[in-house]
Amino acid sequence: MTGKLNIALIGAGGIGRRWAKALNSVNDINLSIIVDKEQEKATNAANEYKKSKSEITNDYKDILERENVAAAIVAVPHKFLAQISKDFLLAGKHVLVEKPCGINSEE
Repeated sequence: MTGKLNIALIGAGGIGRRWAKALNSVNDINLSIIVDKEQEKATNAANEYKKSKSEITNDYKDILERENVAAAIVAVPHKFLAQISKDFLLAGKHVLVEKPCGINSEE
């Protein structure tokens, strides 16, 4: 890999903020975008990430096809995990899911 891996953080609640803070110690990662429906939560997570300024948006669907996003960390409530993860996978992105990715075996 050359350069930094640009990733998106989907969900900026408590766990999302922990991810943002943890990513400060990973040299080859750039947290380029933080997504949360609540702007204040996204801003708080962005403040935890000290290496560079992260773009903030409120709809993950806006970034699915972006070339500058190689992967997504999905840290949202259980009921949203499967659909969001599936959407990123279908868009050809790598996905790290914070919790079990479904609320039942069908998901």
